[in-house]
Amino acid sequence: MSQTVTEEILCAHCGLECPKSEIWQGDLTFCCEGCKTVYNILNTNDLCAYYQIDDRPGNTMKKPIQSGRFDYLDDKTIINKLLDFTDDQVKKVTFF
Repeated sequence: MSQTVTEEILCAHCGLECPKSEIWQGDLTFCCEGCKTVYNILNTNDLCAYYQIDDRPGNTMKKPIQSGRFDYLDDKTIINKLLDFTDDQVKKVTFF
């Protein structure tokens, strides 16, 4: 009797199962170009300690985003607190 064993390949960034057309970089596998890009940004800036938070701490856009999650950003009071500068053409926000 012959059995076929398939190994589940997980994305190095988000931990989701990779499709058959997985994306490789060295010995790492990614489910999409987005996850690979985020990994490369972290790696280039020596920030891969981020991955020590959890086995697969990355987020994926493949999961639906909670509806209304960012609705608070439409509140003028919140907008004014976030903006460092604003005029008719430019709005500036500083992230830490």
